[in-house]
Amino acid sequence: MYKIEATLTGKSPLRHNKFIINKGGTSKKKSEQELISEAMERSYYDKDKGFYIPKHALKRVICNGGKKVKIGRGSASIVLFAIMIMDEDRYYIGSHDYKIYEEPVRIPPKTGARIMKMFVINPEWRIKFSATVLDDVVPADAIKESLQFGGLYNGLLDGRPEYGRFELTEFKKMML
Repeated sequence: MYKIEATLTGKSPLRHNKFIINKGGTSKKKSEQELISEAMERSYYDKDKGFYIPKHALKRVICNGGKKVKIGRGSASIVLFAIMIMDEDRYYIGSHDYKIYEEPVRIPPKTGARIMKMFVINPEWRIKFSATVLDDVVPADAIKESLQFGGLYNGLLDGRPEYGRFELTEFKKMML
């Protein structure tokens, strides 16, 4: 068992679109202030600490990057999903800066009517995170490569891979 610590630096803006349960639709046109308020509600934001990335999104990008990394005869993806435990629930990006971005979307996707929807984006972002790896057989280099591929091909949160791309700027392995 060992622990990894890594720092990710954004190469493209981070777009938020957290799933929220719809409280009932309305056909009336929303004002700009209502759209902005809705965008903020869908962002990963804590009033005290700022914007964050949830652990499930970070673990998913590592596992998706692991599809391009081999451990033995198979990909690292499934193994990483099973043996890696994220140490925190939220990883804060260290910035309160954001912009409101507007884009046409289809509701329902592909077949529905086009509407304008606003999103919160963080133009510059950086996170530091740690995770515990339960199996020493999985080399730390495989996790490092998975992070690099995840940042290059997948990205974090919404609008991937155009948004949420990152580079791995720091990586450490520590024995427990």
